[in-house]
Amino acid sequence: MAWCNVHQHRYESSFCRYCMGAPVVRQVEGKPSTNVPVTTAHLMETVLNELAHVRRHMDALKNPKNRADHVFNWEHADKHLNEAIDHQNRVMNHVEKHYPKEGGEIAVMKQLIADPSKVPSTHN
Repeated sequence: MAWCNVHQHRYESSFCRYCMGAPVVRQVEGKPSTNVPVTTAHLMETVLNELAHVRRHMDALKNPKNRADHVFNWEHADKHLNEAIDHQNRVMNHVEKHYPKEGGEIAVMKQLIADPSKVPSTHN
C-alpha cells in the first residue's frame, strides 16, 4: 500500500494518480510521511506539473481544430490553473507550518494583502 502525503490518499501502486505519476512520498500502511523536505518537493512538483499542463492547453488554443477542441482546451487550462492555485495554497500552508523564517514572511504578506494600508511607504 502506498500513501500520497499531498493528497492524503492510499494507492495500490507506488504512484499517485493525482500527481501525474509522481512517486508517492512514502510506502506505508496508513500514516503519511513526516519527511518535511520530501513533502515540500512533492508539493512544488505538483504545482509545476499543473502549470505545465496549463501551458500545453494554452499552446493548443493557438490553433484549435474546431470549436469542440477550443472548448476542451479552454476548460482544461482553467481546471489545471485552479489545481495549481490549490496546490500553491498547500505549499504556503506547509511552509508556514514547517519553516519558521519563511512561514513568518508568508504571514506578513498575508497581513499586508488583508490590509494594504499597513504596507510601508517606500517614498519619503
